[in-house]
Amino acid sequence: MIRFVITLLTPPAPNPPGWTLYGQEIFLGGAPQCSLVFPFAEKPEPWAHLYAITDELLGERLGEAPLVTMDGKHLQTSVAVTLPRDFTLTIGRHLLGVRWEPADLPRERATDLLALHRTRSLVTWDGEHPGALLMPHFGELLMGRGEECHLRLGRQTVSRRHASLVLTGGVASLVPRGGTTLVEGDLLTGPRRLSADTTFTLGDLPLSITCRPPGPDPRERA
Repeated sequence: MIRFVITLLTPPAPNPPGWTLYGQEIFLGGAPQCSLVFPFAEKPEPWAHLYAITDELLGERLGEAPLVTMDGKHLQTSVAVTLPRDFTLTIGRHLLGVRWEPADLPRERATDLLALHRTRSLVTWDGEHPGALLMPHFGELLMGRGEECHLRLGRQTVSRRHASLVLTGGVASLVPRGGTTLVEGDLLTGPRRLSADTTFTLGDLPLSITCRPPGPDPRERA
């Protein structure tokens, strides 16, 4: 079992930093079934692929665009390169720091984690700039207009630090942080656990969280 620790180093992209992903394969890109998705991507396609074959970690670029570089070196399309333990990956305008390490996990725990990552929650929103964001399974996602927010929403009725989604094992709870927040039309006054399909409103911006079934293999779309 391999653990990739992926940190978004340069915005703009509303992905929360500090992603920790377990498993043999990770797809990076704009497609909803990618392990790490950039909702504001120009094209909804997978961009890069990190994977393991026996004890060797490999990575490759999947399409002609955008450009993908590793530690400043351009990667050719569909040509696998050996991954160092720590490296930077530039995909279009996004710079990520990537570190991998062996994950010594009991088989039962490894199986649970892989199953967890096959079903990810998706947050969507409408408005002038609609978007979608695949959720991490652990941690806190701060939402608002402020630059420190993981999910930045450019709506005047949204506070700078409006609300947070707190995730534990893929289960999301919504916590108010300073703005008017409604859940299914009811005013949110404290933390509330969300069901698989829930609509909530930050200011006057409606958002939905949906538990997604496993998607198709991104390689079929590359």
